[in-house]
Amino acid sequence: GRRGSGWSRKPRRGKGAMSDDFCLICAEPIQFAGVFQCGHTDVCSLCVTRMRLIMSDPKCLACQKPSENVFVTRHQGSFTAKYPHDLRSRIKDKTLFTMKACPEICFDDEEVRDEMDVKCAL
Repeated sequence: GRRGSGWSRKPRRGKGAMSDDFCLICAEPIQFAGVFQCGHTDVCSLCVTRMRLIMSDPKCLACQKPSENVFVTRHQGSFTAKYPHDLRSRIKDKTLFTMKACPEICFDDEEVRDEMDVKCAL
């Protein structure tokens, strides 16, 4: 291949370094990512919630592997938090917060969970 052609697979990162990561479903910049058991973080929290609530789809939206739970956290590129394997104990300890309408989606930020509950209220 030719070097220095000016073409790269990913856009260069400018201000707001995380803005180059876009949701696989809606193509919007990811602010809060759904972290699946397989480790994928390519889908925004709103699309994860829609797929779980409306489509009843328990699979990772990137690789289609089953994911019993989804962990929602602030998207920070390669520094995004990993799926917590102690998820159930963290829910009991109230350090993770489940959605009322979809308890298999867990948030590490109670305010973000509350916001999503309001957006998804039927």
